[in-house]
Amino acid sequence: MAPKEMTTTTTTTTTGLSKMSGVDLSASGIDPSNSTGSSNGSNIQDIIDSSGLPPSGSIGSSTMERVSKMDAPPEEQPPNVVDQKKGKKKKKEVPPELVKNGQRTTMVKHLRNPWAHGEFLMKDETNNKYILRLEPVKKKRLQFWQEMLLDMEHLFKGPKTIRTVRCLDYGQMKSLECNYLLTSPYSLQIYEVLKVVGNFSEDCAYNVGLQCLDAIQYLHRNIKSSAFNIGYGNEETKVMLTDFRRPRSHFVPGARPRKVRAARKQVAYGGSCRFASISAMIDQDEGRKDDLESWIYLFYDLLDPVNGKGKVSRTLITQHLQKPTEFKKLVDMVHSLEYDSTPDYDALKVIVESVGKAKKLDLSKCDWVGKLTSEEIIQNALDQSKLKSIGHKFSGDDDFENKNLALPIMNLGDVLKSEKSTWTVVKRLGSGGFGAVYEVFEMKDSKKKYAMKTEATIGPIEHLRLKVEYQVMEAITKAKNNGKKKPSLGSRRTAFYSHFVDLVDRGQSIQLRCKFIVMSLVGPSLEDIRKKYSIKLHEGITPYQIAMQTLDAIEDLHSLGYIHRDMKPANFAVGFGPTEPTVFMLDFGIARSFLDPKTKKHKLPRTKVRFFGTAWYASRDGMKGKDQGRKDDIECWYYTLRNIFDPEDGIPWKEYRKDAKKMLAAKQRIFDTKHLTNEKFHFFEGFNLILVHIDEMYFSACPDYEHIRSVIRAVLERKGLQFEDLYKDGVWVGKLNANRLKAVSNNIENFSGLGSDEPDSAAVY
Repeated sequence: MAPKEMTTTTTTTTTGLSKMSGVDLSASGIDPSNSTGSSNGSNIQDIIDSSGLPPSGSIGSSTMERVSKMDAPPEEQPPNVVDQKKGKKKKKEVPPELVKNGQRTTMVKHLRNPWAHGEFLMKDETNNKYILRLEPVKKKRLQFWQEMLLDMEHLFKGPKTIRTVRCLDYGQMKSLECNYLLTSPYSLQIYEVLKVVGNFSEDCAYNVGLQCLDAIQYLHRNIKSSAFNIGYGNEETKVMLTDFRRPRSHFVPGARPRKVRAARKQVAYGGSCRFASISAMIDQDEGRKDDLESWIYLFYDLLDPVNGKGKVSRTLITQHLQKPTEFKKLVDMVHSLEYDSTPDYDALKVIVESVGKAKKLDLSKCDWVGKLTSEEIIQNALDQSKLKSIGHKFSGDDDFENKNLALPIMNLGDVLKSEKSTWTVVKRLGSGGFGAVYEVFEMKDSKKKYAMKTEATIGPIEHLRLKVEYQVMEAITKAKNNGKKKPSLGSRRTAFYSHFVDLVDRGQSIQLRCKFIVMSLVGPSLEDIRKKYSIKLHEGITPYQIAMQTLDAIEDLHSLGYIHRDMKPANFAVGFGPTEPTVFMLDFGIARSFLDPKTKKHKLPRTKVRFFGTAWYASRDGMKGKDQGRKDDIECWYYTLRNIFDPEDGIPWKEYRKDAKKMLAAKQRIFDTKHLTNEKFHFFEGFNLILVHIDEMYFSACPDYEHIRSVIRAVLERKGLQFEDLYKDGVWVGKLNANRLKAVSNNIENFSGLGSDEPDSAAVY
């Protein structure tokens, strides 16, 4: 199988994520008023509570009986109305507002559509504007919109940039049962503008027609006046494509060179009949030529409006038989195109411009400039446009291309490129629902192997963690290069940050819809060493070696201002080759900075926090929905040690894997009996001082790492073990080869917390 070549860029993420610390879009370099070009946006963590689905409805039969409910006239309900059919009280419509890291983004206006599918104008504290769209969580349309926008940014760069909105962020909020899409701002639809200013002058019609032509070089399939909006603020004279309810990729995904998808034999009609192409109306698949045909109808409609009302025949295309004679060449050029033809957009534009210049028209004129001067006028345009005529309404089959957005699996020999390196896949090491890990090599040196961690660019926000991982690893890299860390008082440590892998590269693949980071390769996790290599980590000096090394890693991570929040055996791995004796900390996907980015002081605790992590090892406060600090990492680490020291009975709440309350109660009993000596697991008695220390710490307290080390050393000596043995090679060194791997499992290993036997979510608040 020939390797696929995926050209990549190295922006932070393809979801338009900005600096990982918050939602200050202005700080990320985005000019919200700019409607073109690529950008970095930011994540939204809290959006609004949304009410039910849009009202269903149908329109008369005749030849237009196939009408989509999606475009039924919006009938907004007041808050807390009772659904008479179901007798249920609808949720109150709460204005969208985001507060994160001290930044607040609030709703300016609810623009269009029922609340659950709403389109909102938003602003931040510096008065930058954005557009927020919502949909119920089970829908996937906004996810597809985001893909289309990102694909367009990739395809049309530099002078080829097309007039469309920019995607700043996409996400999913399970608690609110909604997806959201955040884009650059825009103002009224062309359809709405016409309601305010009346028919366009010929000059303005030519201007709008030309700008619309610039925007439709991606297969859209629903070109009409309500799919285009004018710009916001100082971008008022620009016309951009904003509605992507029915676009379809015209090319075979991932094909190099690009190859047009084969036309389907029959496709149920869908579109807005006033502007639909002939092929669409006779149930044929649509190509770019059909978008151009629809654009011609739109252009003619701007020049000579047809204010038809009521039901419209599917032969509506005859309305423009009296087409301008000057445009015969334009029509003939579009008519000559085939389904898979590549249109000459520049030639079409030259024809229109030449006619306009011959007529001595002002091709920059915008009739609406200076007329949209008040909130009352804007609202009037929005109100008048709610009930669209049949010809302007979407009807028929939606034909939504609900693509499989799961992360594609790469094969041996596949290639990914970043700005500085070319990486070739050797094999897959592990995978999860939204990510995978591969062994790779750099083209210049095929002998040296690395680990590449990939993650889908889109998906539920709680599963998109690579951006946080990169942030933490970047901080670690800077600390390694700086090398100025001093040991804590009384510490015998001489090396720091040695328990973290090296960050090598990062990038993203548009074709595979994934982001990736490349890091130094490590061996199996502690979890896999026990289960897949049958090596006993709980005997002799070995568990104490693991305890000391993992504590060093925790101290180093905390010194950088981060907490891990997911300590467990699966997130610690031994080294590879010369570093095999070293235990490395992995998977910073749900790590969090505990320092305020401005003051560099400890953040105040949040009142309620959604639980992420692995329930078996989670701290008590974490399971209660409380904010976590460094003390919680130590508590998680303590539970991890229990499992290492006694893999059979060290976790007494194993039997409660589906009962979070009983699991929490079992953890609390350990702390309640920490001063007693009759605990079943007698060899944990010496570690009771660690429990005392955890309970003595307050939220922002810094653990006494050296005190904890002294406790471990005391237990070690009490067991008759030698302190010097802590620094010998671990029992696993030299034994992690293929011959030792258990034959009982042929499955691909989980890597870095991408999968584990433990329950991964259990909150009791």
